[in-house]
Amino acid sequence: MCDRTLVSYDEPVAGDYAMLYVTQREAEPADESLDDVIELAPDEEEIDLTEAVRDTLLLALPHRRVAPGADALELPTQFGAPAEGDDVADPRWDALRQLRADGRTS
Repeated sequence: MCDRTLVSYDEPVAGDYAMLYVTQREAEPADESLDDVIELAPDEEEIDLTEAVRDTLLLALPHRRVAPGADALELPTQFGAPAEGDDVADPRWDALRQLRADGRTS
């Protein structure tokens, strides 16, 4: 959903995340392009990729999602005053309006 117009749109998401799974960590890897090195126990039979996939997706998503073409749209930032005779204000605010009006005359 677009943060600017609230219109739903589809946007492809792609990410690249390098990880190295090792059974023993004797020294840091020489390859600086790796994001993470995860040590596995020698008897482990499964690798949980949940955190790696979540991190990759979170880094691939833009902070501000704007639909294609929405950045060029002119959005209203000011709205006109109510027409004369329109009582659009909530009458429960009348007491506060009266206090403000009394403060001006003092």
